[in-house]
Amino acid sequence: CKVKSLPLTSLGLPLGANPRRLATWKPVVEKVKNKLAGWKRKMLSFAGWLILIKSVSSALPMFYLSLFKMPEGVAIELEKLQANFLWGGSDSKRKIHMIKWEEMSKRVDEGGLGIRNLRDVNKCLLVKWWWRFGSEKDALWKRIICSRYKMKVTSWLPSLYPSIGYLAVWNGIISVAEQSSSLKEFYLHNFKLKVGDGGRIRFWSDAWCQSVCLKDEFPTLYRLSLEKRECLRVLVDKKTIAGAWSLDFRRQLYDWEELELVRLNNFLVAAPDLCVECEDHPVWAASSLGILKTAELYSFIVSNAGATLRITKLLWLKHVPPKVQLFGWFAWKGRIKTREFLQRLGVICENDSTVCVFCNSESESLNHVLIWCPFVWNIWTEMLKWWDVQSALPCTVESLLLWWA
Repeated sequence: CKVKSLPLTSLGLPLGANPRRLATWKPVVEKVKNKLAGWKRKMLSFAGWLILIKSVSSALPMFYLSLFKMPEGVAIELEKLQANFLWGGSDSKRKIHMIKWEEMSKRVDEGGLGIRNLRDVNKCLLVKWWWRFGSEKDALWKRIICSRYKMKVTSWLPSLYPSIGYLAVWNGIISVAEQSSSLKEFYLHNFKLKVGDGGRIRFWSDAWCQSVCLKDEFPTLYRLSLEKRECLRVLVDKKTIAGAWSLDFRRQLYDWEELELVRLNNFLVAAPDLCVECEDHPVWAASSLGILKTAELYSFIVSNAGATLRITKLLWLKHVPPKVQLFGWFAWKGRIKTREFLQRLGVICENDSTVCVFCNSESESLNHVLIWCPFVWNIWTEMLKWWDVQSALPCTVESLLLWWA
Protein backbone atom coordinates (compact mmCIF):
# COMPACT_ATOMS: atom_id res chain seq x y z
CA CYS A 1 0.00 0.00 0.00
CA LYS A 2 1.11 3.52 -0.75
CA VAL A 3 0.98 6.12 1.99
CA LYS A 4 -0.84 9.24 0.82
CA SER A 5 -2.25 12.40 2.33
CA LEU A 6 -5.52 14.25 1.76
CA PRO A 7 -6.74 15.43 -0.62
CA LEU A 8 -6.41 12.49 -2.98
CA THR A 9 -8.42 11.31 -5.96
CA SER A 10 -10.88 8.51 -5.22
CA LEU A 11 -13.36 7.25 -7.82
CA GLY A 12 -12.68 10.35 -9.91
CA LEU A 13 -13.45 12.84 -7.14
CA PRO A 14 -10.99 14.72 -4.88
CA LEU A 15 -11.45 13.05 -1.50
CA GLY A 16 -10.93 15.48 1.37
CA ALA A 17 -10.73 18.57 -0.86
CA ASN A 18 -12.65 21.74 -0.07
CA PRO A 19 -15.24 22.29 -2.84
CA ARG A 20 -15.33 26.01 -2.06
CA ARG A 21 -11.81 26.47 -3.39
CA LEU A 22 -11.28 27.15 -7.06
CA ALA A 23 -8.27 24.82 -7.09
CA THR A 24 -10.58 21.86 -6.44
CA TRP A 25 -12.42 22.61 -9.69
CA LYS A 26 -9.29 23.14 -11.78
CA PRO A 27 -9.44 19.64 -13.41
CA VAL A 28 -13.01 20.32 -14.58
CA VAL A 29 -12.11 23.72 -16.04
CA GLU A 30 -9.09 22.23 -17.82
CA LYS A 31 -11.18 19.44 -19.34
CA VAL A 32 -13.70 21.95 -20.67
CA LYS A 33 -10.86 24.03 -22.13
CA ASN A 34 -9.44 21.01 -23.91
CA LYS A 35 -12.80 19.97 -25.31
CA LEU A 36 -13.55 23.49 -26.52
CA ALA A 37 -10.16 24.06 -28.12
CA GLY A 38 -9.93 26.71 -30.83
CA TRP A 39 -8.82 24.29 -33.54
CA LYS A 40 -12.07 22.35 -33.18
CA ARG A 41 -14.05 25.50 -33.80
CA LYS A 42 -12.51 25.96 -37.25
CA MET A 43 -13.73 22.52 -38.35
CA LEU A 44 -17.42 22.99 -37.41
CA SER A 45 -20.36 25.20 -38.34
CA PHE A 46 -22.25 27.36 -35.85
CA ALA A 47 -24.72 24.51 -35.35
CA GLY A 48 -21.78 22.19 -34.68
CA TRP A 49 -20.35 24.62 -32.12
CA LEU A 50 -23.71 24.71 -30.38
CA ILE A 51 -24.03 20.91 -30.25
CA LEU A 52 -20.49 20.56 -28.91
CA ILE A 53 -21.14 23.14 -26.18
CA LYS A 54 -24.33 21.37 -25.13
CA SER A 55 -22.59 18.00 -24.94
CA VAL A 56 -19.62 19.38 -23.00
CA SER A 57 -21.74 21.33 -20.51
CA SER A 58 -24.02 18.34 -20.03
CA ALA A 59 -21.34 15.69 -19.54
CA LEU A 60 -17.93 16.86 -18.34
CA PRO A 61 -18.75 18.63 -15.03
CA MET A 62 -21.53 16.24 -13.97
CA PHE A 63 -19.40 14.03 -11.72
CA TYR A 64 -18.32 17.03 -9.65
CA LEU A 65 -21.72 18.73 -9.79
CA SER A 66 -23.43 15.62 -8.44
CA LEU A 67 -21.62 15.98 -5.10
CA PHE A 68 -20.09 19.46 -4.73
CA LYS A 69 -21.80 22.82 -4.73
CA MET A 70 -20.19 24.81 -7.53
CA PRO A 71 -18.67 28.17 -6.53
CA GLU A 72 -19.93 31.18 -8.44
CA GLY A 73 -16.44 31.88 -9.77
CA VAL A 74 -16.28 28.44 -11.40
CA ALA A 75 -19.72 28.89 -12.96
CA ILE A 76 -18.65 32.23 -14.46
CA GLU A 77 -15.41 30.70 -15.78
CA LEU A 78 -17.21 27.77 -17.46
CA GLU A 79 -19.81 30.06 -19.05
CA LYS A 80 -17.01 32.31 -20.29
CA LEU A 81 -15.27 29.34 -21.94
CA GLN A 82 -18.49 28.30 -23.68
CA ALA A 83 -19.34 31.82 -24.82
CA ASN A 84 -15.83 32.44 -26.17
CA PHE A 85 -15.92 29.18 -28.10
CA LEU A 86 -19.30 30.03 -29.59
CA TRP A 87 -18.37 33.56 -30.67
CA GLY A 88 -14.69 32.92 -31.44
CA GLY A 89 -13.10 34.86 -28.59
CA SER A 90 -10.12 33.98 -26.40
CA ASP A 91 -8.23 35.30 -23.39
CA SER A 92 -6.05 37.46 -25.64
CA LYS A 93 -8.64 38.45 -28.24
CA ARG A 94 -12.21 39.35 -27.42
CA LYS A 95 -14.94 38.94 -30.05
CA ILE A 96 -18.35 40.57 -30.04
CA HIS A 97 -21.01 38.43 -28.37
CA MET A 98 -24.08 38.94 -30.51
CA ILE A 99 -26.59 37.77 -27.87
CA LYS A 100 -26.46 37.70 -24.07
CA TRP A 101 -25.65 34.36 -22.49
CA GLU A 102 -28.80 34.54 -20.33
CA GLU A 103 -30.92 34.66 -23.49
CA MET A 104 -29.14 31.66 -24.99
CA SER A 105 -29.56 29.62 -21.80
CA LYS A 106 -33.34 29.78 -22.02
CA ARG A 107 -35.38 26.85 -23.30
CA VAL A 108 -35.93 26.64 -27.06
CA ASP A 109 -39.67 27.28 -26.70
CA GLU A 110 -38.88 30.36 -24.58
CA GLY A 111 -36.75 31.89 -27.30
CA GLY A 112 -33.32 30.58 -26.31
CA LEU A 113 -30.98 27.92 -27.64
CA GLY A 114 -31.50 25.39 -24.83
CA ILE A 115 -27.97 25.54 -23.38
CA ARG A 116 -28.14 24.17 -19.86
CA ASN A 117 -27.59 26.49 -16.94
CA LEU A 118 -24.89 24.77 -14.87
CA ARG A 119 -26.04 26.44 -11.65
CA ASP A 120 -29.52 24.96 -12.01
CA VAL A 121 -28.11 21.56 -12.99
CA ASN A 122 -25.93 21.64 -9.87
CA LYS A 123 -28.95 22.36 -7.65
CA CYS A 124 -30.95 19.49 -9.13
CA LEU A 125 -28.11 17.00 -8.71
CA LEU A 126 -27.63 18.01 -5.08
CA VAL A 127 -31.36 17.73 -4.33
CA LYS A 128 -31.10 14.10 -5.46
CA TRP A 129 -29.21 13.49 -2.20
CA TRP A 130 -32.36 14.52 -0.28
CA TRP A 131 -34.17 11.72 -2.08
CA ARG A 132 -31.39 9.23 -1.35
CA PHE A 133 -31.47 10.27 2.32
CA GLY A 134 -35.12 9.22 2.51
CA SER A 135 -34.95 6.08 0.38
CA GLU A 136 -31.60 4.55 1.42
CA LYS A 137 -32.42 3.80 5.05
CA ASP A 138 -29.51 1.45 5.79
CA ALA A 139 -26.82 3.05 3.60
CA LEU A 140 -23.47 3.53 5.31
CA TRP A 141 -23.14 7.16 4.21
CA LYS A 142 -26.53 8.00 5.73
CA ARG A 143 -25.69 6.34 9.05
CA ILE A 144 -22.47 8.37 9.20
CA ILE A 145 -24.28 11.63 8.41
CA CYS A 146 -26.98 10.93 11.00
CA SER A 147 -24.43 9.97 13.63
CA ARG A 148 -22.28 13.04 13.05
CA TYR A 149 -25.10 15.58 12.90
CA LYS A 150 -27.45 14.02 15.50
CA MET A 151 -30.23 12.99 13.13
CA LYS A 152 -32.40 9.87 13.28
CA VAL A 153 -31.58 7.13 10.79
CA THR A 154 -35.33 6.62 10.27
CA SER A 155 -35.79 10.26 9.19
CA TRP A 156 -37.27 10.85 5.75
CA LEU A 157 -35.73 14.29 5.23
CA PRO A 158 -32.44 15.79 6.39
CA SER A 159 -32.41 19.06 8.27
CA LEU A 160 -32.64 21.65 5.49
CA TYR A 161 -30.99 24.43 7.47
CA PRO A 162 -27.25 25.02 6.84
CA SER A 163 -24.99 25.13 9.85
CA ILE A 164 -21.40 26.20 10.46
CA GLY A 165 -20.90 22.81 12.08
CA TYR A 166 -21.55 20.95 8.82
CA LEU A 167 -18.72 19.93 6.52
CA ALA A 168 -18.49 21.86 3.25
CA VAL A 169 -19.86 19.00 1.12
CA TRP A 170 -22.97 18.39 3.25
CA ASN A 171 -23.50 22.11 3.82
CA GLY A 172 -23.54 22.62 0.05
CA ILE A 173 -26.19 19.91 -0.36
CA ILE A 174 -28.40 21.44 2.32
CA SER A 175 -27.91 25.05 1.18
CA VAL A 176 -29.99 24.44 -1.97
CA ALA A 177 -33.14 24.72 0.15
CA GLU A 178 -32.17 28.24 1.22
CA GLN A 179 -31.06 29.37 -2.23
CA SER A 180 -34.05 28.03 -4.18
CA SER A 181 -37.24 28.07 -2.13
CA SER A 182 -39.38 27.17 -5.16
CA LEU A 183 -37.34 24.02 -5.80
CA LYS A 184 -37.63 23.09 -2.12
CA GLU A 185 -41.42 23.54 -2.18
CA PHE A 186 -41.66 21.50 -5.38
CA TYR A 187 -39.68 18.68 -3.79
CA LEU A 188 -41.68 18.65 -0.54
CA HIS A 189 -44.96 18.79 -2.48
CA ASN A 190 -44.12 15.69 -4.53
CA PHE A 191 -42.33 13.72 -1.80
CA LYS A 192 -44.94 11.25 -0.52
CA LEU A 193 -44.80 8.29 1.84
CA LYS A 194 -46.00 4.84 0.83
CA VAL A 195 -47.22 2.75 3.76
CA GLY A 196 -45.65 -0.69 3.98
CA ASP A 197 -45.24 -2.59 7.23
CA GLY A 198 -45.56 0.62 9.27
CA GLY A 199 -42.27 0.13 11.08
CA ARG A 200 -40.60 3.35 9.92
CA ILE A 201 -43.52 5.77 9.60
CA ARG A 202 -44.28 7.77 12.74
CA PHE A 203 -48.01 7.97 13.42
CA TRP A 204 -48.08 11.63 14.50
CA SER A 205 -45.08 13.27 12.84
CA ASP A 206 -45.08 11.77 9.30
CA ALA A 207 -47.49 12.72 6.51
CA TRP A 208 -48.69 9.20 5.78
CA CYS A 209 -52.49 9.66 5.63
CA GLN A 210 -53.87 11.86 2.82
CA SER A 211 -50.43 13.60 2.73
CA VAL A 212 -51.25 15.32 6.02
CA CYS A 213 -49.14 15.39 9.19
CA LEU A 214 -51.49 14.48 12.06
CA LYS A 215 -49.67 16.54 14.68
CA ASP A 216 -50.28 19.66 12.55
CA GLU A 217 -53.89 18.78 11.77
CA PHE A 218 -54.74 17.81 15.38
CA PRO A 219 -52.31 19.81 17.57
CA THR A 220 -54.38 19.53 20.76
CA LEU A 221 -54.52 15.73 20.66
CA TYR A 222 -50.82 15.57 19.81
CA ARG A 223 -49.90 17.61 22.91
CA LEU A 224 -51.89 15.23 25.10
CA SER A 225 -50.65 12.04 23.46
CA LEU A 226 -48.36 9.61 25.29
CA GLU A 227 -47.34 8.02 21.99
CA LYS A 228 -45.73 10.94 20.17
CA ARG A 229 -42.84 8.84 18.85
CA GLU A 230 -44.62 5.56 18.22
CA CYS A 231 -44.53 4.06 14.76
CA LEU A 232 -47.65 3.33 12.78
CA ARG A 233 -47.39 -0.45 13.19
CA VAL A 234 -47.55 -0.26 17.00
CA LEU A 235 -50.76 1.78 16.97
CA VAL A 236 -52.33 -0.40 14.29
CA ASP A 237 -51.70 -3.45 16.48
CA LYS A 238 -53.54 -1.70 19.33
CA LYS A 239 -56.70 -1.22 17.31
CA THR A 240 -59.82 -2.84 18.75
CA ILE A 241 -61.59 -5.82 17.23
CA ALA A 242 -64.15 -3.41 15.76
CA GLY A 243 -61.33 -1.53 14.02
CA ALA A 244 -61.36 1.59 16.23
CA TRP A 245 -58.10 3.35 17.06
CA SER A 246 -57.00 3.03 20.69
CA LEU A 247 -54.87 6.05 21.56
CA ASP A 248 -53.41 6.85 24.99
CA PHE A 249 -53.54 10.37 26.42
CA ARG A 250 -52.06 11.74 29.62
CA ARG A 251 -55.46 12.73 31.02
CA GLN A 252 -59.13 12.31 30.35
CA LEU A 253 -60.31 14.35 27.40
CA TYR A 254 -62.76 17.23 27.75
CA ASP A 255 -65.92 17.27 25.70
CA TRP A 256 -64.52 19.53 22.99
CA GLU A 257 -61.38 17.38 22.86
CA GLU A 258 -63.59 14.32 22.44
CA LEU A 259 -65.02 16.01 19.35
CA GLU A 260 -61.48 16.36 18.00
CA LEU A 261 -60.90 12.66 18.65
CA VAL A 262 -64.06 11.84 16.69
CA ARG A 263 -62.79 14.02 13.84
CA LEU A 264 -59.46 12.20 13.97
CA ASN A 265 -61.16 8.80 13.74
CA ASN A 266 -63.25 9.99 10.79
CA PHE A 267 -60.08 11.28 9.16
CA LEU A 268 -58.34 7.92 9.65
CA VAL A 269 -61.11 6.06 7.84
CA ALA A 270 -59.18 6.86 4.62
CA ALA A 271 -55.91 5.58 6.09
CA PRO A 272 -54.11 2.99 3.91
CA ASP A 273 -53.74 -0.57 5.18
CA LEU A 274 -50.40 -2.05 6.19
CA CYS A 275 -48.53 -4.28 3.77
CA VAL A 276 -46.27 -6.65 5.71
CA GLU A 277 -44.49 -7.83 2.55
CA CYS A 278 -42.70 -4.49 2.01
CA GLU A 279 -41.18 -1.72 4.07
CA ASP A 280 -42.33 1.88 4.25
CA HIS A 281 -40.73 3.87 1.44
CA PRO A 282 -40.99 7.26 -0.29
CA VAL A 283 -42.58 7.74 -3.71
CA TRP A 284 -42.28 10.64 -6.15
CA ALA A 285 -45.79 11.87 -6.96
CA ALA A 286 -44.76 13.68 -10.16
CA SER A 287 -43.58 10.44 -11.81
CA SER A 288 -45.61 7.42 -12.86
CA LEU A 289 -42.76 5.18 -11.68
CA GLY A 290 -42.65 6.85 -8.27
CA ILE A 291 -38.89 7.49 -8.49
CA LEU A 292 -37.27 10.91 -8.57
CA LYS A 293 -35.20 11.79 -11.63
CA THR A 294 -32.94 14.80 -11.87
CA ALA A 295 -34.41 15.70 -15.27
CA GLU A 296 -37.80 16.31 -13.62
CA LEU A 297 -36.28 18.80 -11.20
CA TYR A 298 -34.50 20.64 -14.02
CA SER A 299 -37.69 20.71 -16.10
CA PHE A 300 -39.46 22.35 -13.16
CA ILE A 301 -36.78 25.04 -12.85
CA VAL A 302 -36.73 25.95 -16.54
CA SER A 303 -40.54 25.82 -16.81
CA ASN A 304 -40.75 28.66 -14.27
CA ALA A 305 -38.14 30.76 -16.07
CA GLY A 306 -40.48 32.24 -18.69
CA ALA A 307 -43.50 31.78 -20.91
CA THR A 308 -43.61 29.58 -24.01
CA LEU A 309 -43.51 31.60 -27.23
CA ARG A 310 -45.58 30.56 -30.21
CA ILE A 311 -43.10 31.93 -32.70
CA THR A 312 -40.41 29.40 -31.72
CA LYS A 313 -42.43 26.62 -33.37
CA LEU A 314 -42.08 28.50 -36.65
CA LEU A 315 -38.30 28.72 -36.35
CA TRP A 316 -37.23 25.25 -35.19
CA LEU A 317 -38.75 22.97 -37.81
CA LYS A 318 -37.34 19.45 -38.05
CA HIS A 319 -37.07 19.33 -41.84
CA VAL A 320 -35.15 22.63 -42.05
CA PRO A 321 -31.30 22.53 -42.09
CA PRO A 322 -29.73 23.70 -38.79
CA LYS A 323 -27.95 26.67 -40.38
CA VAL A 324 -31.28 27.92 -41.75
CA GLN A 325 -32.93 27.46 -38.34
CA LEU A 326 -30.18 29.45 -36.68
CA PHE A 327 -30.32 32.19 -39.33
CA GLY A 328 -34.06 32.52 -38.72
CA TRP A 329 -33.46 32.69 -34.96
CA PHE A 330 -30.80 35.40 -35.34
CA ALA A 331 -33.10 37.35 -37.67
CA TRP A 332 -35.93 37.13 -35.14
CA LYS A 333 -33.54 38.38 -32.42
CA GLY A 334 -32.43 41.23 -34.70
CA ARG A 335 -28.80 40.12 -34.72
CA ILE A 336 -28.08 39.69 -38.45
CA LYS A 337 -24.82 41.41 -39.45
CA THR A 338 -26.30 44.08 -41.67
CA ARG A 339 -24.35 47.27 -42.33
CA GLU A 340 -26.50 49.29 -39.94
CA PHE A 341 -25.96 46.71 -37.17
CA LEU A 342 -22.19 46.55 -37.76
CA GLN A 343 -21.94 50.33 -37.74
CA ARG A 344 -23.87 50.44 -34.45
CA LEU A 345 -21.35 48.02 -32.95
CA GLY A 346 -18.41 50.06 -34.20
CA VAL A 347 -17.20 47.46 -36.72
CA ILE A 348 -17.90 49.89 -39.58
CA CYS A 349 -16.88 53.51 -39.20
CA GLU A 350 -19.58 56.16 -38.92
CA ASN A 351 -18.45 57.77 -42.18
CA ASP A 352 -18.69 54.53 -44.16
CA SER A 353 -21.71 53.91 -46.37
CA THR A 354 -24.50 51.63 -45.15
CA VAL A 355 -26.42 51.59 -48.44
CA CYS A 356 -28.02 48.26 -49.40
CA VAL A 357 -25.92 46.26 -51.87
CA PHE A 358 -29.05 45.08 -53.73
CA CYS A 359 -30.90 48.35 -54.42
CA ASN A 360 -28.22 51.01 -53.69
CA SER A 361 -30.93 53.36 -52.50
CA GLU A 362 -31.71 52.76 -48.83
CA SER A 363 -29.78 51.88 -45.71
CA GLU A 364 -29.12 48.17 -45.16
CA SER A 365 -31.18 47.39 -42.05
CA LEU A 366 -32.51 44.01 -40.97
CA ASN A 367 -36.08 44.50 -42.17
CA HIS A 368 -34.93 46.20 -45.36
CA VAL A 369 -32.54 43.50 -46.50
CA LEU A 370 -34.99 40.68 -45.67
CA ILE A 371 -38.35 42.24 -46.61
CA TRP A 372 -38.48 45.84 -47.88
CA CYS A 373 -35.76 45.90 -50.52
CA PRO A 374 -37.25 45.83 -54.10
CA PHE A 375 -34.86 43.05 -55.07
CA VAL A 376 -35.94 40.93 -52.07
CA TRP A 377 -39.58 41.92 -52.59
CA ASN A 378 -39.52 40.37 -56.08
CA ILE A 379 -38.26 37.09 -54.57
CA TRP A 380 -41.13 37.09 -52.05
CA THR A 381 -43.63 37.82 -54.83
CA GLU A 382 -42.40 34.92 -56.96
CA MET A 383 -42.59 32.57 -53.96
CA LEU A 384 -46.15 33.64 -53.14
CA LYS A 385 -47.17 32.86 -56.71
CA TRP A 386 -46.42 29.18 -55.99
CA TRP A 387 -49.51 29.16 -53.76
CA ASP A 388 -51.51 31.72 -55.81
CA VAL A 389 -51.27 34.24 -52.97
CA GLN A 390 -51.31 37.99 -53.47
CA SER A 391 -50.80 39.97 -50.29
CA ALA A 392 -48.85 42.80 -48.71
CA LEU A 393 -46.06 41.41 -46.57
CA PRO A 394 -45.72 42.51 -42.91
CA CYS A 395 -42.98 45.02 -42.17
CA THR A 396 -40.98 43.11 -39.52
CA VAL A 397 -39.40 39.66 -39.33
CA GLU A 398 -41.52 38.55 -36.36
CA SER A 399 -44.74 39.74 -38.02
CA LEU A 400 -43.71 37.94 -41.20
CA LEU A 401 -43.19 34.64 -39.36
CA LEU A 402 -46.56 34.87 -37.61
CA TRP A 403 -48.28 35.89 -40.87
CA TRP A 404 -46.63 33.03 -42.75
CA ALA A 405 -48.08 30.52 -40.29
